Amino acid sequence: MRRALRLLAGFVSLLIWGLVLIGWVVISGPPPRGPWQGAVALVCGALLYSVPVAIVIHEGGHFLAGRLLGMRTAAVYLGSPPALMTLHLGQVLLGLGLRPTGKVVWKGWPAPGRLAVSVAAGPLANLVTARVLLVTPVPHWIAF
Repeated sequence: MRRALRLLAGFVSLLIWGLVLIGWVVISGPPPRGPWQGAVALVCGALLYSVPVAIVIHEGGHFLAGRLLGMRTAAVYLGSPPALMTLHLGQVLLGLGLRPTGKVVWKGWPAPGRLAVSVAAGPLANLVTARVLLVTPVPHWIAF
């Protein structure tokens, strides 16, 4: 079962990075010729830039909630381990990896209530960010 989950995670990671690569090729290539090519460039470009930002916001929500609840954090990974690069920010290890996932590692085993709040804070951070972006007016110089 564990091996099947690892294979599934690897497949999903490969699929996401494949879409990001396609987006990069489409964006950096010649200008689109038809309406569908412009739409493909827009969707792939949005994936290229929004997936890493969403991961940072999501993991930041977990981390911030844990810190506010007094949970001690051992590490935060932006991109799954093994990390390509690691930084020490105080007592917290920040790891940057290639897979488009994230992970927060706590020291010890937190109380179930605190853990539940911290687990819910990641998706909540994404939802709050989406809500803020939907109601924030777009300046005229950014609009298409």
